[in-house]
Amino acid sequence: MNKRIDKEKRKQEKKSKKQDFTVLDLPHNRIQVFFDLIKTRYEIFLMISGMLFMFLIPFVVLEIVITIFSNNAYSNYINETISLLQYQTQVFQINLIFGLVEIIALFIFCVGLSGISRIIKRLVFYESIQFKEDFVLGIKNNFVQNFIVFLIFGVIYFISRLLIVYQQVNGINDFLTTILLYLPSILGFVLILPILIFVIIQNTIYSNKFSQNIKNGAFFYFKTGPITLGVLILLVSPFLLLLIRNIYSYLICLLVLLLIYLPLAIVIFHIYSIWIFDKFLNKYQFQQIYDKGIYRIKKETNNDNFNNEK
Repeated sequence: MNKRIDKEKRKQEKKSKKQDFTVLDLPHNRIQVFFDLIKTRYEIFLMISGMLFMFLIPFVVLEIVITIFSNNAYSNYINETISLLQYQTQVFQINLIFGLVEIIALFIFCVGLSGISRIIKRLVFYESIQFKEDFVLGIKNNFVQNFIVFLIFGVIYFISRLLIVYQQVNGINDFLTTILLYLPSILGFVLILPILIFVIIQNTIYSNKFSQNIKNGAFFYFKTGPITLGVLILLVSPFLLLLIRNIYSYLICLLVLLLIYLPLAIVIFHIYSIWIFDKFLNKYQFQQIYDKGIYRIKKETNNDNFNNEK
């Protein structure tokens, strides 16, 4: 009888612990926000993953087609079915034609990302989410500026890809020429891409014109250049797995990266960006959303530190 009573007490204690949720259990900084969302809102992450992948399908199909056609051309050249000049011409034409179509595919992804960006913003701010309604409203509110961003990115991506393909198929090893051919890619990634991403995330939060978001994006990047670039490099580096030449390994890596990793990377950079916005903008001009979604632990000292994100 006593054992039964003790067992019931332990059950009640466990139940009580689960119910005793206080403000101290809330995230105290942006890093904790990410892990809390993974733990408590994983179903939203699954929906985000599915929607992003659906809008990425045209781009993924084109990437697979380019890879298969380029590998076939290379195999024909190795087997001496075609000449070196024919191989070079075929690969360049494949990337030229399908690369142009990929810009259109990026616009399709832009539609999906515009809707998902609103959902991620509400997720990070711990606001209620009506997935379908918020997705449609996000497209309506965010698409125009995001379209301009994707147009800029698409042109840079297209030109950079053609130059890299030209260098590879022609076997150019001259150091200076190689640097010049890779220069648009390097400058695009280091100087332009971070600002464009800041524009996309600002577009979900503020009612600014595109020019103002560009100015703010440049300001944020100027203030946090090394950190922002480091975060971006870390988040992009897993995609280097797509350099694998084996078609089956390539497809597996592509699916894993797009279905699982990409949504997480987007949310991480979104959270990081909001930390930047809080530090340089919200604290002074938009105090109603400053620290939104987190609960600060008050300390006796006024010293700021990174963990407190101030």
